[in-house]
Amino acid sequence: MATIWDIIGIKKGPGGVGDVTVEQKNSTISDAVSKWTEMGLSQEQIAFGIATMGVESGFNSTAQAKTTTAYGLGQFTNDAWKRAVKYYNENYGGNLNSDQSRNDPAAQIAVMGAWTAKVWTMTQSVANDPRLKGYSLSEIAYGMWHEGFGTEGNVNGVRRYLQGSKYNNSNIKGYFVTTYQSAGNILGGYYTENACFSTPQASLLDGIFNPTFRLFTTSLGTTAIPTRRDPAIVDLDGDGIETTNVKDGAYFDHDGNGFAEQTGWAASDDGMLAMDRNGDGIINDGKELFGDQTLLANGTKAANAFEALREQDSNADGKIDANDTAFNQIKVWQDVDGDGYSTADELKSLSDVGIKSINLNSTPSTTTDSQGNTQTRTGSFEKTDGTTGTIGEYNLQRDTAYTIANEWLDVPDDIAALPDLQGYGNVYDLQQAMAREAISGQQSAISLKTLVEQFSAATDTSVRNSLMEQILYKWTGSEGIDPNSRGSNIDARKLAVLEKLFGQAFVSQYGTNPITEAATLLKDAYRGLSEMMYSQLMAQTHLKDLYGAISYTWDDATQSVKADMSAVISELQNNLSTDSETGKTLLGEFARTIRGFGAQEIMKSLFFTLLIVAFVRNRNLRIDLKMEV
Repeated sequence: MATIWDIIGIKKGPGGVGDVTVEQKNSTISDAVSKWTEMGLSQEQIAFGIATMGVESGFNSTAQAKTTTAYGLGQFTNDAWKRAVKYYNENYGGNLNSDQSRNDPAAQIAVMGAWTAKVWTMTQSVANDPRLKGYSLSEIAYGMWHEGFGTEGNVNGVRRYLQGSKYNNSNIKGYFVTTYQSAGNILGGYYTENACFSTPQASLLDGIFNPTFRLFTTSLGTTAIPTRRDPAIVDLDGDGIETTNVKDGAYFDHDGNGFAEQTGWAASDDGMLAMDRNGDGIINDGKELFGDQTLLANGTKAANAFEALREQDSNADGKIDANDTAFNQIKVWQDVDGDGYSTADELKSLSDVGIKSINLNSTPSTTTDSQGNTQTRTGSFEKTDGTTGTIGEYNLQRDTAYTIANEWLDVPDDIAALPDLQGYGNVYDLQQAMAREAISGQQSAISLKTLVEQFSAATDTSVRNSLMEQILYKWTGSEGIDPNSRGSNIDARKLAVLEKLFGQAFVSQYGTNPITEAATLLKDAYRGLSEMMYSQLMAQTHLKDLYGAISYTWDDATQSVKADMSAVISELQNNLSTDSETGKTLLGEFARTIRGFGAQEIMKSLFFTLLIVAFVRNRNLRIDLKMEV
């Protein structure tokens, strides 16, 4: 069996932040292994801790984040450090002072070891949760490293972190990838059992999904931006209201449709006005913020945040204060970790944050901040010390295509054995959709599960093409739509598929029926989306062995994952030599799915290209390989 030194024998993390000399790195690793072994950590835990240390700080005990208080080997923020020190003292007999030990490398190693063990244990408890399907154990643990402090194992927070753009900056799978290549590595088994079918799957999907989404939005012309949502944000620290941009923001269900979308958000030092209307202790969606999604007593939605607040002015004196019935129910949600998931310590009363009253008068505004979020109204509040502060209503940017469902079902074994597809927009992941259909009691001529089973069994390409279209219609609830109901330029079912998966209705300056130019773009978008989904299904069924034969290595020079196609090429050659017709079909479908994933770098492979050219010339093989290379 490989030793811990085999596992950590890697050069540097993908982030490269704060990387130190080889001598310093080896010294830090040696100290960590020694201390963590003494503390009773397993080799799996030690390996995870070392990899996390490399990704977070490059083994630099003085590494300082540019925009947060994150510091040291584990990049603990100030608050997280205090919690972790407390945990170490209580569970490992430590006697550290959080302030005095902050700059001590030995203390950082000890505290990081304690928290590593805690995170790994939490990871084991949630690894089989359907919301984390497709992520390796190491990825889940890394997501838990970031989300476990504020949420103590909140699975939604972990998924949001892994799915969000923040994860692209610290890809622990890339850092671990070299440790998976040799047989017997301690973590290798965990990767094999828990990883998705290919290492760079997420980035490949984004590579085709994003251009497809751009085709859809381009077809809308000037109306392409999704409707923004406008919660009220409070300037808590007096330095002006600050927000995050949509790519660095949170996932939150603004419109209460069951899907949390990626959104611009209030910065961690400010807060949003909220009310836990259903009494479950959390802020579930935009209906529990004060904004344009607030339901008024008459059943309509508020025009803006200040109208929503005005309904809580029980004595009608133009302000919200202790004389109003709802004063203690109105909360300020300070989302310290920025994950879009409220915790008890993040929901503070108005009194807790020093607010004496909120003035309900407001002034229109059109100021767009540096993060792309627009202040539409501005108002004020009075503090308990007599000074005033600012409340702003903000139209926050949203990305309605990248979403996470709020509720997840346990998937039955017969469905779990079938291929899965990631859901986008207002569409559940494929297995979740099949599970929901199974318990809905709704009768239909053919179920989504049956269509997926037929696709998995079909050996004829034309049959699979037809089934793919049926699956898309059924999956998105578009199968019953009249094909001619959106004009003569496009099949209305295909347009509905795009609308559901992109989370945005098609409404251009010409109405809801696309003109010829828009329809051309929409058809291209549908084709790209369909090919992406087809590729995923094929990679999990008919081409599973070929995709399983791809090996991945971390390229330190380019800081990226590289695919080794040697075994795939050998298998394709064997098939072509054994059965020419079957081999041609297999090669054609594999090339098609590689393109469907947007993996141009694989198509550039010299050997793969030569293989295709040879068989096109010598065996009259026809494959459509038009693509940018």
